[in-house]
Amino acid sequence: MIAASVADGVIAFMNAAFGLRLAAGFFAAAFFAAGLAAGFLAAGLAAGFLAAGFFAAALAAGFLAAGFLAAALAAGFFAAGFLAAAIVSPQVNRLNTVHTWVELCDRSP
Repeated sequence: MIAASVADGVIAFMNAAFGLRLAAGFFAAAFFAAGLAAGFLAAGLAAGFLAAGFFAAALAAGFLAAGFLAAALAAGFFAAGFLAAAIVSPQVNRLNTVHTWVELCDRSP
């Protein structure tokens, strides 16, 4: 009877160890799933920050383009003003006599 009780004890111990092993496996699977979910969450957050970075870069490019447009407009206005001043201002010939633009255009041969 003692041998049977020892055998029963060994079997009970092995069953308990197997049960603990199963419980540990379930806990490990749960921790793995939680880690995987945290990884996906971190990837989602990183993707959000990446998208925000691209959005900020697009905004910066827009502001840069607006700056270039303003510079081009300013250059155009300067050129128009310079051209108007050149047309309206009197012209000087080689003899240092002053003639207006109309006088230069109305010369008859």
